[in-house]
Amino acid sequence: MMRWDFGAVYKEIRESKELSQKEVVGDRISRQSLISFEKGDSTPRYETMDYLLRQIDMSFAEFEYICHYYHPSERQEIFNAFYRLVYSHTADEVDKLLEKCQDYLKTQYDLPVQHVTDLLHIYSHVRKNGIHNLSDEIEKLTKTIWQRLEKQDIWYENDLRMLNAILYSIPLESVHLFVERMLATFEKYKNYAPIRTWQMTILSNLATLYLYNDQIENCQGIVEKVMEIAKSEKRYDKLAFNQVRLGICRKDKNLIDKGLTLLTLMDEGELLATAKEEVKQFYEGT
Repeated sequence: MMRWDFGAVYKEIRESKELSQKEVVGDRISRQSLISFEKGDSTPRYETMDYLLRQIDMSFAEFEYICHYYHPSERQEIFNAFYRLVYSHTADEVDKLLEKCQDYLKTQYDLPVQHVTDLLHIYSHVRKNGIHNLSDEIEKLTKTIWQRLEKQDIWYENDLRMLNAILYSIPLESVHLFVERMLATFEKYKNYAPIRTWQMTILSNLATLYLYNDQIENCQGIVEKVMEIAKSEKRYDKLAFNQVRLGICRKDKNLIDKGLTLLTLMDEGELLATAKEEVKQFYEGT
């Protein structure tokens, strides 16, 4: 349920902070404009609303949360759940969120949620069938997403999420062409904290793609970037796993053993199993 009397909500927050109308408006807007908004007689422009929220030390996201009676909106619940999937996800979790998105889209036209739905279709299929057994429907969907991304001169945060979902289905020769553009995007967003986890995930998947296609030199360069991010984010699980990968690339048993030991000590069972399998396939098998 949503409160649509935004002005009344704003007034409640302002008064709870013991701020007067005069203090809030300053010399930027007229007191009458604020009165009109709080009474529900007018709706401020974006710039004015941004100013008013800053005066009560509040973000748009928090204000929306309060307007939903201190609950996330259905739309925000979808995005919150989707962002959590970047860390780990099971087929059941993906399918439940996919169903939630489909129900939401029955009553709402929402392009970003439709994009999330497309990604979940891909995640679900890959989880159940692997990356080498894409159905005609999923191949068509990934091709459509890639064609749209390929035409864009600039990529943004959600574009990187889309790219991550279809990465394994993009021809390797095309991957080489967009890596520099992707790294340039990350450079632009280097001071934007929310993208750091996605950056590590996408680069890790890119390293996987290179490793499994015997592109060792390219793999090493990406692995080193992932390790830098993992250190700064204090993600020692990712650091240890990529230490193993770096050891594989450099044919350095010392690095491999250090990484495997750290994963064992941290009880990272799934990562440890994957690391051991990669050592067996790409180090011991050479």
